[in-house]
Amino acid sequence: MKYRLISRFAVGLVVALPTVAMAQYYQNSSDFFGIGTGVRGRGAAYYGKRMNSLGVQIGVYNDIDLDPNSLSDGPPPNDTQFLGNYRTSPGFGTDLLFFPGNERQSLFFGVGLYYEDITEVGRSASSGFLYEFGHHNAWRTGLSVGLQASVSNTSNFSMGYHNLLGWNISFSMRQ
Repeated sequence: MKYRLISRFAVGLVVALPTVAMAQYYQNSSDFFGIGTGVRGRGAAYYGKRMNSLGVQIGVYNDIDLDPNSLSDGPPPNDTQFLGNYRTSPGFGTDLLFFPGNERQSLFFGVGLYYEDITEVGRSASSGFLYEFGHHNAWRTGLSVGLQASVSNTSNFSMGYHNLLGWNISFSMRQ
């Protein structure tokens, strides 16, 4: 379990640091924060920066199939049958966004890369307990589209859809 926590932290740094480093160049930009439904209605959140027609965002979504605490400790018994692969932690990643249009109103399109932790799960026929056979990492491509419009001289509102973050809304402040 410690290994998985360390690997998630390392992947998080690999995903977040380039985005944060890129954001340093985004002075005189607008920050935006949004929430989404997630693909299965379990929630998502993201934070990003926009400068002119380009933007970056970091997002996280709760798409867990199975609570990792429901898995039994120890090696699986011999009568354990493989059930399948299940997501056991939230997914997270980053997107590069393109805003054709002006600061007042524009469409936006994005593409990104998101990380998920997948656990291979089996059930013991004799006890009914769930066991972990192994785990692996999965990388998914994030795609987004939406509309951003000005609501005042210093703020924007946007609505959109992201294939991992789900339907979402955000609010941004222009500096």
